[in-house]
Amino acid sequence: MGGAKKNSTAVRALPTIRASVLGPLLRRLDQAGPRADVLLAQHGLLRAQVTDPYAQILLKRYVAIFEDAAHALNDPLIGARLGASCTPADLGPAGVLFSVSSTIREAFERLAAYVHSLQGATNIELIVEHSDTLILNYSLSDAKIWPRVQDAEFSLSASCHLVRRCFRTSWQPIEIHCEHDCGEREAELRQILQAPIRFRQSRNRIVMERREAERPFRDEDRDLVSIIERHTKNQAAQMTSNDTGSLRQQVLRVIGLHMGYNPVTTATVARELQLSTRSLQRRLAEEGSSLRQLLQEHRMQLAERYLAKGDMRLDAVAEVLGYADSTAFGRAYKSWTGRSPSSK
Repeated sequence: MGGAKKNSTAVRALPTIRASVLGPLLRRLDQAGPRADVLLAQHGLLRAQVTDPYAQILLKRYVAIFEDAAHALNDPLIGARLGASCTPADLGPAGVLFSVSSTIREAFERLAAYVHSLQGATNIELIVEHSDTLILNYSLSDAKIWPRVQDAEFSLSASCHLVRRCFRTSWQPIEIHCEHDCGEREAELRQILQAPIRFRQSRNRIVMERREAERPFRDEDRDLVSIIERHTKNQAAQMTSNDTGSLRQQVLRVIGLHMGYNPVTTATVARELQLSTRSLQRRLAEEGSSLRQLLQEHRMQLAERYLAKGDMRLDAVAEVLGYADSTAFGRAYKSWTGRSPSSK
């Protein structure tokens, strides 16, 4: 009573995805020459930023890269094609857990349970329709991420392919639904997915026979499953922890996701966190910090990491850190450490 009211405005989390999911796309682009690095650069990324399978990138940036890759390669079915070559490892621990499950249903239930170890703002659910049918629903919860044709078709294709790879090569779903239109691609897409397809639906779905989905294909190694589940839960907790934490932690996250892609300004950070610039500045001050301090902190950590690895030129490090050139980066680095930067 009578005390100042504490500001409890929620800070919006930014949906991200593990960089490992870009693996199949980068391999395909590499086959076409230097296009992978060019495309990554157009979206403010360098190869070094996505080679770590546990690194995170903005979900909306990943979806946009996939759409642009379809245009760059003149292949409107690239998502579906790459999904048909997906491996469990491309989906991280959740994919490995899928591959060791005893039934198709259990594999999809685990994928639904642990999807947030792989990507945020994503809904996967397995539901029973009538008594003989199971439906897997897949969608991105952010309607502003559009178009997203390649992501949807990759996810549907990868799901079907992993069932065939891990359970039965001749497996076929009853039907597949897509939220988007198909244009003139229907016949070829049907051939890739090996199922009838309905377009302009409310959700992306895989409709499958329940009895087949519940048939045991292997005896599970419970000890192995327990180890993978524990690791997957840790990864999911790391992803979802972005929804909590101090404003300082949230700002550092925004800096990391935008650095090298967009100018990291007070206006940029405030917009992402759905705060006014004044509120952002005031709340950071209350935590004894500022955007300038946090930006420097993040740059110092990244600089030390990249320089220690020794596989990036100074101008590349400067670009990742948002500096105009290596000279500007060198001056900043020397002001932090008292020495000049050098890559091995």
